[in-house]
Amino acid sequence: MKRGDVIAALSLLALAGALLLFRPSGAAGVYVNGAAAVESMTINGVVIEIAGQRARVIDSPCRDKLCMRAYWLTRPGDVAVCLPQRVIVEIRGAARNGVDGVAG
Repeated sequence: MKRGDVIAALSLLALAGALLLFRPSGAAGVYVNGAAAVESMTINGVVIEIAGQRARVIDSPCRDKLCMRAYWLTRPGDVAVCLPQRVIVEIRGAARNGVDGVAG
């Protein structure tokens, strides 16, 4: 293989990886562990309250309770994660407008 062939192959692999990472997230709404959710539930001891297109963790058996500090998740991209209990709550939908906290 020539140098140009290696560069072309690596470029194609990078493009394929980018397409997999940035694919559309599906329908807008609340998702718990990747599945759409429309009503409040308890998973692995984590109590999740869902009201319309927003959600929050209201109780968790984990020690630090960081997932509860996220409070209401309302905008696409908002996420609450409880690692000890393996629970992810997220809001999916169209991308937010405006700047994020990093870009300031």
